[in-house]
Amino acid sequence: MLIAVCDDNIADRKQTERLMAREADKWIAEGDTFYTESYGNAQALLGTPMAFDAFMIDICHTPGLEALDMVDRLREKGVIAPMIMLCSDVNYRDQAFDEGTLFLDKPLQPALIHEMMLKVKEYTLSKEPLIELRGDETMYVKDDEILYAEHAGYTSNVQLTAGRHIVAGTTVENMFDEICDEHDSFIMLGSRVMININHVASTGFHKVIMTDGKKFSANGEAVKYINKHLAK
Repeated sequence: MLIAVCDDNIADRKQTERLMAREADKWIAEGDTFYTESYGNAQALLGTPMAFDAFMIDICHTPGLEALDMVDRLREKGVIAPMIMLCSDVNYRDQAFDEGTLFLDKPLQPALIHEMMLKVKEYTLSKEPLIELRGDETMYVKDDEILYAEHAGYTSNVQLTAGRHIVAGTTVENMFDEICDEHDSFIMLGSRVMININHVASTGFHKVIMTDGKKFSANGEAVKYINKHLAK
């Protein structure tokens, strides 16, 4: 596992680094892998957040940035990894974090760190793979967040849930080839459109209607395959 520590109190950050190094020694002794990367600057962490399996965060001394803002920005980037808030000057339990947020009190206790890392490992082993969509920015989404993708030359117009949209820097066919092995809910309609069958609202004679109202032409075999999938 790879854990990110982001703490703008240098003394606390160094202490957390020491405790996490001891925790890593326990895991390595049992034949497991465990690494920690430490950040005092939140902006540096925001550059490569998808590499981490969990985040340990305490931001109290950075002007213009609060821990809740940091978590929101990570979530906006598609990060679904556990957020572990380190409560010190601020009791983060009193703030509006999402339901999956975890909490540890400072000073950190080795036994409680170990229990928390076991929870992170359990989550890491159970999480579903994400799909990477690279455009002007890179998004990581669950397969059920993609409704469909349409041909746009050397790029693809990808429609997502909640009205979101991204222009991905790859063709529809290449996108399908990259994700179809791990995500079986996608099907090509010809060479210009990929749809997520789970977002099909209805089918008709040589047509498919998506949950957002979008209509696509489809041959009889494709319609038959979609209906069979939806009947499961």
